[in-house]
Amino acid sequence: MTANRLDTLKRYYEDFTLLHGARPRAVEAFHDGYNPHALRRQTGSWLGFVASVGGLDAEQARTHDRHRAFLDALETTEMTRSYKMLVLLAMLNEDRFPGEITIAELGEAVLTLASRNHRLREDLGPSAETPEALRAHLERNPIEAWTGGRGTGGTPYFSQFAYRSEDLATLDPIARGLTTEDGLTIGSTYDDFVAVFDIPDFVDAELGLVREGEVTFGFDVIGSTDSPDGAATRIWYVGAGEDGCPDFP
Repeated sequence: MTANRLDTLKRYYEDFTLLHGARPRAVEAFHDGYNPHALRRQTGSWLGFVASVGGLDAEQARTHDRHRAFLDALETTEMTRSYKMLVLLAMLNEDRFPGEITIAELGEAVLTLASRNHRLREDLGPSAETPEALRAHLERNPIEAWTGGRGTGGTPYFSQFAYRSEDLATLDPIARGLTTEDGLTIGSTYDDFVAVFDIPDFVDAELGLVREGEVTFGFDVIGSTDSPDGAATRIWYVGAGEDGCPDFP
């Protein structure tokens, strides 16, 4: 995009915001004759453009900076029909994004969305006729793509299977028996983790998330991520791709 076109888009953004009392979404800019994808070279994405003109509040700006790679990838990810976005919208509608959702709940939310839109229903085809068929369809596409990092530069931002505990003191003994090949599980300590993988590199200090291969671990950090209490800090979450935790059903 040339400097003149960028200035034109900035004026459109300002006029829209003044008229409607809210900033335009990318789809609204598109319907008004502008191409949000043309911003990629200058600002990375539509949200990058919004941030560059001061359209994000302090909390939104921090969230954008923290998750920019994922948000940018959403604008360019490869898609077969509407499947990837349908799953994200379903999770958003259920207030499960970010977060987790069971495959049964996801299927119901996807069907609710598809029932309101003939095109989405056509995209799902015969798989929408039974819960079993829909589950198989979603696991094959798009869940396999999301968890495999396809269309997001090889970075998987989702895990298909996740196990967590809100109260490690009352953790079910069966849950403790579910283990990775390296012997780590919910309830394992930070010291246990270090013995297997060495000192972790936290990808999300606030949530205590660490990525090792196909597995994401969440720590209930006692102290700080820079200097945790190795014996008291315990794993409360394990999220894995299909090959990450073979003992997990």
